[in-house]
Amino acid sequence: MNKLQIILLLLIVGCGTNKVANPTGDLTILGEYLIDVPEPSGLSLSSSGQSLWTVSDYTGKLYQITFTGELHNTLNWIGNDLEGIICDPADGSFYVVEERTSNVVHLNSQGTEIERFQIDTGGSENSGPEGIALRNGTFFVINEKQPAQVCEMNAAWQTVATYDIGFADISGICWDDSRNTFWLVSDQVRALFSWTPEAGVAEVYDLGDIEKAEGVVVSPNGKVRIVSDSSSRLYVLQLES
Repeated sequence: MNKLQIILLLLIVGCGTNKVANPTGDLTILGEYLIDVPEPSGLSLSSSGQSLWTVSDYTGKLYQITFTGELHNTLNWIGNDLEGIICDPADGSFYVVEERTSNVVHLNSQGTEIERFQIDTGGSENSGPEGIALRNGTFFVINEKQPAQVCEMNAAWQTVATYDIGFADISGICWDDSRNTFWLVSDQVRALFSWTPEAGVAEVYDLGDIEKAEGVVVSPNGKVRIVSDSSSRLYVLQLES
């Protein structure tokens, strides 16, 4: 995508429309599955890579689901307005984001709280931290909107760099190690973006009729998995260049 196309895209997105201009590729829907999780928000691969974890901003719980949406496990710990999750592949522990408190909470693999950290992503109580990703040992937390930005954290959970994305909102994030890129979803624009701090937006995909996309995982084989907050569905799509 050239610079002019990106500028045009961001201008249209900034105006609050829900249609992607100049998508750089296509997504093929391979399946969609109802999941027994109310208002899922956030998505992560498990430490084994054989299942998914999501959180509910309605119940405040963590749920393990299969790649076809069956509920496998529910942890007892309850958080406050959960909006994002990452499972650390090194030890199976979880880092979850509470939007209302602006906390990142570290839980062990059984769901016992280890520690919590106050963070500042530059947002407000209802437009604050919305997702979390881990790149090469460094955590990145997204602020949903006003401003829509990605915040790079240091080991003390202080924001050391912010990246203004330039579009209306960010509702989910994941790191794709096989492609060396972050993937961001926007529920207002209904789009999937490939982005890095170094290069900015590189690819844009239209999510079509998928509403309230609030969590994303992209696998090395190009399969994209997205959860919808409003419909409690898991969508499986395929990247097509």
